[in-house]
Amino acid sequence: MIEQMKKESLITIILTILIGVSLIAIYWHTKIAQETKDQDELEVLYKYQNKAFHLSNDAESYYFHGVDDLKLQEVVVDLEAFNESQSDYVVTVDEVVEYLGNEFAEDGQPLILSCPENIEKYVSWFWHGGSDIVMEYGDQFNEYLMDNGYPHVYRRMDYQDVVDALEEWKSVKE
Repeated sequence: MIEQMKKESLITIILTILIGVSLIAIYWHTKIAQETKDQDELEVLYKYQNKAFHLSNDAESYYFHGVDDLKLQEVVVDLEAFNESQSDYVVTVDEVVEYLGNEFAEDGQPLILSCPENIEKYVSWFWHGGSDIVMEYGDQFNEYLMDNGYPHVYRRMDYQDVVDALEEWKSVKE
């Protein structure tokens, strides 16, 4: 009888350990799978943002690129194309610079997860046809530059020169 109770106790202990190990393994697998999914989603968000602001090439587009990688003379023209093509949102260079100035929010989460709405709308717009509008707008601006004695490619100009020429062009267009 005692032998039978020892066997049952041993079987119960072994089953309890197996169930516990199984639950721990399931928990870790689920946690790792969620972290992988979260990381994949974050990489996609960075890819979209980096392309929309010309922050990186394809190989480097899956992680945070900040304000130091920003080509202001390109972004100011792109934002002008966005601001002129729709009336629901306005995005300024200063807002983009401020937003890209930090990778993380105060709570330690990546700032891209709480992106300002107008910047989020710009990135979405860029990926849903806006890049074509940006290209056409940039080509038209380059034509204006060539016709008015400026260097014919705004991407090679200084930021302030682009801003000044853009203001002149906008006043002529209106």
